[in-house]
Amino acid sequence: MPTETLPEYQKLLELEFGYIKDTAHQTIDDRYKFLNFYIGLTTLVATVSTGLLSFTGGNFPTNMRIGIGLLSLSLAIVGWVFLAMFIRLRQAWHESIVALNTIKNFYVSHAVISIKDAFAWDMNTIPKPHKMWNIHFYSSLLIILINSGFLGTGTVLLTSLAVDTLSAMVIGAALALFSLIFQTLIYRKHLAANI
Repeated sequence: MPTETLPEYQKLLELEFGYIKDTAHQTIDDRYKFLNFYIGLTTLVATVSTGLLSFTGGNFPTNMRIGIGLLSLSLAIVGWVFLAMFIRLRQAWHESIVALNTIKNFYVSHAVISIKDAFAWDMNTIPKPHKMWNIHFYSSLLIILINSGFLGTGTVLLTSLAVDTLSAMVIGAALALFSLIFQTLIYRKHLAANI
């Protein structure tokens, strides 16, 4: 497209850029909302469960173990769903950043003067979706840690009805560790596939 015809498309490009920018911002905002909700939910359940268990004075009735164990396992499943949502939010953010850079590339290629150096990110330098050690990774890791903890706790409470407490704790800890590693690998795999 010749440079002189660019102004007739200017408004459309500005609207598209604004929409994509808002979409990228919304994914970040949703991440904080979901994380706060998940932490609030798990904190409430953990506090109530700990209060109930401590109220019994160390003598945990079977029905209470089963109830809190099943609740813990349910929260682990909810945590996996939240992790899936976090993965999708990161993918959506990355798609938005790619779209923004597509528009920037259009402007760079049609500019009368060279404006390429004015941008920190281009298609080659935008952050990879599976980049670790950033705020999104830490938020996802927090979800992974919490739901792995609930999986381990639920496993300990339920298996302690069939085996001795030490064996139940070993099984619960092993399952929690496996869950932590498995979910981290799933996180990386699904985000690395998005590039």
